[in-house]
Amino acid sequence: MILPAERELRAALARFASARIDHDVRPTGGTSRVLEDATYTLCVMTSSRSIEEALVAADALLQRYCADRAAVSREVLTVVDVPRSGGPVESASDTSRLESTGA
Repeated sequence: MILPAERELRAALARFASARIDHDVRPTGGTSRVLEDATYTLCVMTSSRSIEEALVAADALLQRYCADRAAVSREVLTVVDVPRSGGPVESASDTSRLESTGA
């Protein structure tokens, strides 16, 4: 299965929620078509056969995206926390001495 991008999945979920609310508040042929389209889109994005399955799959994907971001954040923090090896840090007086000697 090709995974949808998180941004597109969230947008499809928002469209579905909006369509569901609009149709529940004032059902018309138009709101029914918009809801059917939003339902179809979510089902295709999540490779599901029903909206119930699609919503469960979308929730699982969002949790996965969140876990992936947390793992990357932990990796970045680990890299940042690693002490630097090498010589002493050059101070401002060292820099001015180098400039005055022409180095």
